[in-house]
Amino acid sequence: MASSAADLGSSDLRSALGFAADLADCADAATLEEQVHRLPRIVGADTIIVGSVHKPRPGSREPARLVASDDPPGFFDEEAREAFGRLWRQQPVVVHHFGGFVAGASKLSDFLSEREWRRSEVYNDCYGRRLGLAWEISAQINCTAAELSCAALQRADHDFSERDRSLLETIAPHLRAAYARVEAMADRRRRLELLERGFEHSGEGFVLVDRAGGIVAAGPRAKDVLRDWFGEATTRGSLPPEVEAWRRRERGSPGPVALERRRAPRVLLLRLIAGEPEDAILVAERSTEAVDPEQLRRRLPISRREAQVLALIASGMMNAAIAHQLGVSVHTVNRHVEHVYAKLGVHNRAAATAAALAVSTRPEQDPAGATDDRA
Repeated sequence: MASSAADLGSSDLRSALGFAADLADCADAATLEEQVHRLPRIVGADTIIVGSVHKPRPGSREPARLVASDDPPGFFDEEAREAFGRLWRQQPVVVHHFGGFVAGASKLSDFLSEREWRRSEVYNDCYGRRLGLAWEISAQINCTAAELSCAALQRADHDFSERDRSLLETIAPHLRAAYARVEAMADRRRRLELLERGFEHSGEGFVLVDRAGGIVAAGPRAKDVLRDWFGEATTRGSLPPEVEAWRRRERGSPGPVALERRRAPRVLLLRLIAGEPEDAILVAERSTEAVDPEQLRRRLPISRREAQVLALIASGMMNAAIAHQLGVSVHTVNRHVEHVYAKLGVHNRAAATAAALAVSTRPEQDPAGATDDRA
């Protein structure tokens, strides 16, 4: 029977739209999972299972693998998961959803009578006799040939109605969009972490920008550096107007292009790497003047040698050059850099440089945390 949002009353529509708005605010998988676990209260169900069924390889005797969260937590225990993995082909909704994209919500009773369902092995070994669950309705989140992601709601005492189907079908597109968005954001964060890791030695942070100039991800300190140089416009989630104008103007240029700004004793260098679907902007800050290691030692909780290393980092030198300058091994410099990061609570050269520059440009005051002289 076809159903739609038009079949719902005003109260149900308000609940569905409010839930959709909450899904749109989710920025990570944990928050999204917490919101999705509210579905039993909204639709009216006893339990929920949200996750993925991984189909065995063709010709394999291996069971399917269920990777899912449940609410109440732990009700779908290891024994139930093992039975489901063996008998998943007897679950008609799962088989139906593995056939391709399903926009609507599917009930067990769409495929089997109550008598047929209760006589099945999967019901007796997994759902009914063990868990006391007789009815299920589910909405597809994503599907490939080998993996199916769904949100499945269960009841013990009576079947889901067409009102329940309409409510879940109204919510389903927002559910799929939320999972796709959170996965895209996670993918951006992973790519950003790889970029940061690959370029950390050069003291450069990264900002990933969409085609409209919106900041979709920013590495440690990069956004703060932009805000420091260009003002509060950066906090609204988009590039400062000057930087965005430069990005749009230079996107077609061959190879990376640079934007440089000087404000003694600092210099800001931005490099644009145009790409699809996002551009990357490398953000680096350097000192135009020598940073005084003794000043760093007096004001920061670091040793004299660590202050020397930090001052050279702030000047833009790499670890090998610092080792040559100080007459020590690169291994020793690496160890000093790790200690500096830990003591300053930073994770890369860009943040360490920013901390050194902040100290060197601040008027001299009482010593703040000088330590004993250590090599």
